[in-house]
Amino acid sequence: SSGINAEYGDLIMEVCDQEASAIKKKFCIETLKSNPSTATAKDSKALAETTVEMAKKQSTEASTLLKTTLAKSPASAINQCVKYFDDTIGMLSLRGLNDGTATLDIHYAYDNVGQCETALAKANVHSEQISSTIQKWKDGFEITLAAVSVAEKDNSDY
Repeated sequence: SSGINAEYGDLIMEVCDQEASAIKKKFCIETLKSNPSTATAKDSKALAETTVEMAKKQSTEASTLLKTTLAKSPASAINQCVKYFDDTIGMLSLRGLNDGTATLDIHYAYDNVGQCETALAKANVHSEQISSTIQKWKDGFEITLAAVSVAEKDNSDY
């Protein structure tokens, strides 16, 4: 046996079916199948927990890249972005799962990244590296949001 849960396909499909486009759905499936923790998740809560950890990791990576960029070209907008990304780490959690607010809670992280983008645009800071890092974060976040909303729905069924 490959160690992959026989049911995993259904759980991953349930999460990835929420993606708006075929391209995003494919990315979602590939991402979740390629990570051993999500590929073998025993239930939607375990899957959501892992995707939240993945999103936190991407927030940390984005913050690190921004700090490196900041060292080379100091700009207050980049500095604001470091703070926005650092703050997302605390927002990405399943604390609200039992109250049915987890999806809403983690959405604040997405709003923070939007604030970062606004700050960069206003300051006329254009960096392909920063843009692609933010896009990578958003792509990953969409998967996290989908997984958390499935876990939240399943949780409210109990």
